[in-house]
Amino acid sequence: MLKLNKNKAFSLIELSIVILIIGILVAGVTQSSRLISRMKVMSARSLTLSSPVSSIKDIYSWHETVMEASFDEAEASDSSRITNWYDINPQVSSGKIMVTQSDVNLKPIYLSNRINGLPVINFDGSDRIQSQIAVPAIASMGSATIFSVFNAQDVSNQRFLLFQLQTNCANNIEIGLSAGSFNIGNFGIHSGCGYATATSASFMATNQNYVMTMIMASTPLASGQAGNIQVFRNGVQQTTFANGGGYNTGLGGSYAKANSMLNFGGRFSSGFVDDCRFIGNVGEIIIFSRALNTEERQSVEKYLGKKWGIVVQ
Repeated sequence: MLKLNKNKAFSLIELSIVILIIGILVAGVTQSSRLISRMKVMSARSLTLSSPVSSIKDIYSWHETVMEASFDEAEASDSSRITNWYDINPQVSSGKIMVTQSDVNLKPIYLSNRINGLPVINFDGSDRIQSQIAVPAIASMGSATIFSVFNAQDVSNQRFLLFQLQTNCANNIEIGLSAGSFNIGNFGIHSGCGYATATSASFMATNQNYVMTMIMASTPLASGQAGNIQVFRNGVQQTTFANGGGYNTGLGGSYAKANSMLNFGGRFSSGFVDDCRFIGNVGEIIIFSRALNTEERQSVEKYLGKKWGIVVQ
């Protein structure tokens, strides 16, 4: 006699057990992911605290995105708008350079798990953040060194990471992408009206993580010369070119010295302009008020490379 196989349906109890097991597995995976992310942040904090940065004199400002002291606690969560980005400079107890934004439509966004699994500040092309008061020009002591960790999502136009108004077409401090009126996709410094010193064209790629270093070497500054501005990408020095006579053209032999607002993420000053907004993620910006020597520069670059998972030579 032919026997018919009858499919036995799961009972409600069996289904409940299966759903419970799946839920436990999903929760375990989620918790594990959170634990790994948390461990990455804690490791990055340890690297920051033990880094050589603190022991190198003349820190101007130090903004980064993993330390608890960098942001207000309530805003240090994924997709939150950032009101204040605090300076963690350990060499001063007062006079730290906090940058802030009160307009909710202009606030950059805190994003977790981005560069090397660490949080960043995201600028979407409409955001910027600015010091509360006018602060000293970054090279007012005669030279400066600027380290930045970022990836750009648009390199097709002028987009500045850092801006400090001085005198347009003379000695503005505008550092970022496509500086000057030439070489789209370069990295350099621009004083306005096409006067810039920068790398070659197509130097920057989108969605690529970089440790970028710029040294504004000491005076005297000769018009038409690019040698005072040195650019290092992931530890390797790059050739720079002078556009419109170069950044040095209108400086009159020395860098700007006037106190002015410090901006991250775009070019802005009341009564001047509001443009050239950066699009991408920023992890760290460290500024020294002098030109670091080779050993000092390399030690900071190696720290940044290790922290942010970027190969530095």
